Amino acid sequence: MLNKNKNSVYVIDEMERSLHPNLFNRFIELLNEYQKQSNIQVIFTTHESSIMKQDLFRRNQIWFIERNKNNDSRIYSLDTFNERFDKKISKAYLEGRYGAIPQFKTLYINELE
Repeated sequence: MLNKNKNSVYVIDEMERSLHPNLFNRFIELLNEYQKQSNIQVIFTTHESSIMKQDLFRRNQIWFIERNKNNDSRIYSLDTFNERFDKKISKAYLEGRYGAIPQFKTLYINELE
């Protein structure tokens, strides 16, 4: 994935998919090390909340996307919440602390007819 061009941006959808959690963690550690020597940026999406760890990511590297009732999206960083380093981010996220929790909208088939 990484090439000789040290000024690169990589965008990956669902990066943790098909990776064992230990491999994913190690991959992020390697990326963080490589990033110190180069000018790369990796942007990825995920639905896996368990990877939101402050020992892997800085608070300003974790971003949330939340949709309102008009289906407009708002993006904001975990850094906005100024959490302590020992906070379990994944647990707090699932409890709704940061918002961006998807809502299942009930679709009534009768309304479509």
